[in-house]
Amino acid sequence: MDGEVINYQFGAIEDQVSWRIRTTSMRMNTELADLKTRIAPLRATWTRETAAAFGAEADRWDRAAGALNTILDRLYGAVTQGAAGVSTADRAEAGRWR
Repeated sequence: MDGEVINYQFGAIEDQVSWRIRTTSMRMNTELADLKTRIAPLRATWTRETAAAFGAEADRWDRAAGALNTILDRLYGAVTQGAAGVSTADRAEAGRWR
């Protein structure tokens, strides 16, 4: 490892990963809302049974999206805490050389 240097920027790494997590969540929620908006005119023409069956499926989608949003929120927190922990450890190690 003679002469090799590891260089990283905690802020940039955290920003990129956390941005990706947030935009994934927002994009999924937007797509689901758009789908419901596009289906609404069709739904008005469905029989009661068909509308009820779709409603049950849409509820399942909403629950799955909610669960995924919860996972993404936890992942966002872990990324933020992890970046802070690595940054703190790096500063502590750098302080040993002073």
